[in-house]
Amino acid sequence: MKKSVKKKASLFCSDYFFHYLMHHSHEFRRRLCMYLTGDEINSTEVTYNDVYGSNKDSRKMILDIVVKDDQDRYYNFEMQNGCINEGTLVRFQLYAMSLVSRQMIELNNYKEVKKVRQLIVYTGPLIKNFEHDYHIAQLYDKDYQVLMERGLLEFHILQIQRLEEMKMDVRYRDIQEVFWMFSDEMNHKKKAKTELGKDIKALYDRYLHSEDFMIYCHIERERRVIEQGMRNSKEEGEKIGFDKGKIEEIKKIIYAKYGIHELEWLNDCTEAQLDRIHMIIFENISYEEFKEKIIE
Repeated sequence: MKKSVKKKASLFCSDYFFHYLMHHSHEFRRRLCMYLTGDEINSTEVTYNDVYGSNKDSRKMILDIVVKDDQDRYYNFEMQNGCINEGTLVRFQLYAMSLVSRQMIELNNYKEVKKVRQLIVYTGPLIKNFEHDYHIAQLYDKDYQVLMERGLLEFHILQIQRLEEMKMDVRYRDIQEVFWMFSDEMNHKKKAKTELGKDIKALYDRYLHSEDFMIYCHIERERRVIEQGMRNSKEEGEKIGFDKGKIEEIKKIIYAKYGIHELEWLNDCTEAQLDRIHMIIFENISYEEFKEKIIE
């Protein structure tokens, strides 16, 4: 395995370690949920969206975590290392809405459905028009600035780079010390000030020597194959347009994720449908669901 793959997976400020941390630190999960709600929470559990997802033929490329607390409230947590664009924002909303739908299926009662909170810990370049380190988006009346009383979606975006830019001394504030650690790869090497910070540093050492670490390395390698295929597809399209060459590159992308060879149906796709593949390929869905989304 390439050294660059292992190097990327070994970063403290990566979605790989964040994902591992969410699975292995009950205290970190609990503190995050309390941070979003302001409520006292005694216990949490990861409900689904594990390393490779629930679909046996779909390797999980996006490492989000769904958590349920002791008050039966759902949360979606994700670290985003790359740029946040329009497509990413749409995906965030779709994930949160799917948790609202999940509650409806479980409860079969609109009145019992609870608000879903989503936290994106964002380490990438600063987002345009998002001038602060922390933003919360909810449904509201734009003209009169009135929040919807039973709004079921609440989106939290923490811009980690703003913590460094604004030189905020957050190391003595428990969960925020962890946010500070994620703001620069060197920060976790400094002495932790809180018990939570000390525990997370110990978990990081354990992570680097775990079997899970090798799983994350495989995910990084697969991500690179898919991303290179997407770049090749785009370059091929720019050179020769909508033709067999572009389709062949897309076939390689699909094969890298699902291991499927029989992809003749792509020949009947429009250019818009083929372009949609680049957005959907990273979703944690089965091959049948993927195909249906492309040709619908």
